Amino acid sequence: MPTGLQMRHRGARCLIGYFVYNVMCFFKWIAEEGQEIFAVTNLESAMDLASIIQRSSCQNGWGFPVAEVAENYERFLTHHWHWHLPIPELWLPASRPLRCWRPRAAEPQEPAALGRPAPPPGSAIRVQCLVLVVYPQEQERMAMVVETYASQCDTLAFVTAGDAPHHFRGYAVIDLSKHFPIGPDPKIGEENPTPNTIEKTFWGLLHAARSLRHKGSAEKPHVTCRLDSDTLFIPQNLRRILACRNFSTGEPWAIGFENYAHKHQQPGRVFLNGGTGICVSQATLAKLYANVEEGGHLTSESSDHWNVGACISAPGHWDDVVLGAC
Repeated sequence: MPTGLQMRHRGARCLIGYFVYNVMCFFKWIAEEGQEIFAVTNLESAMDLASIIQRSSCQNGWGFPVAEVAENYERFLTHHWHWHLPIPELWLPASRPLRCWRPRAAEPQEPAALGRPAPPPGSAIRVQCLVLVVYPQEQERMAMVVETYASQCDTLAFVTAGDAPHHFRGYAVIDLSKHFPIGPDPKIGEENPTPNTIEKTFWGLLHAARSLRHKGSAEKPHVTCRLDSDTLFIPQNLRRILACRNFSTGEPWAIGFENYAHKHQQPGRVFLNGGTGICVSQATLAKLYANVEEGGHLTSESSDHWNVGACISAPGHWDDVVLGAC
């Protein structure tokens, strides 16, 4: 057993075990033909924890230290997901610290390719976290958010659609029902409640977009992330990705895990999986707000309209599919 798994602190032990497990899963899937996506996804999951594990006292207590995983993560991600080249055959030993590595051609979202100014350094990228919750049923999850990644967000708010305190352990709680026409969150013990996740995601992002209009440039978040109450989110890893890949927050884009479940069925498009978190640029929020102002957004009271392929606020759970249409 790797020494990293023998740490006494339960939380650290679980995280290190998850890190090791994901690297092992990478080796399993990369050896099977046609399973490269699963392999690289496991490697990406390991990288989500890399910054935490790197600070542990047992970071080198197994056969693949953090710096080595990071080196190969960058290499496999670049070759397989960005350049669409065959997966490299060899696992590389670590050659340098955890950071952005080798020179490469500019990608479509980069300022160099767009003729725009460079984005702020990674540490200066302001991240706004919007966590969708049901109060009071998910207080335990809210506490876990506060105790894990909340402090790494520049601002964080819990988003509800029902009665809740204005703050939870120092973080704002936004009741969308006081601002928008949205179905209420389910009550305790309520049977067969109508889901409101689509409405909550859409109106939550619109609320964030409206707030941008009242903030100075030095206060506006560069990136806004829509997160579930049980999403494991590492803001520092997002900042690293945005800095390393030179994303310009002045351009409209969204970043997340691509889901192909509905590519060949209604609504016939790839979307970003909501469970793992969806982050959008400042420019995307502004574009969403403009679309609503110009009447390009639809509303419906039917839970059957989530798959029409339009930017629509309606009852239902499939908010990530609808957001993909927006």
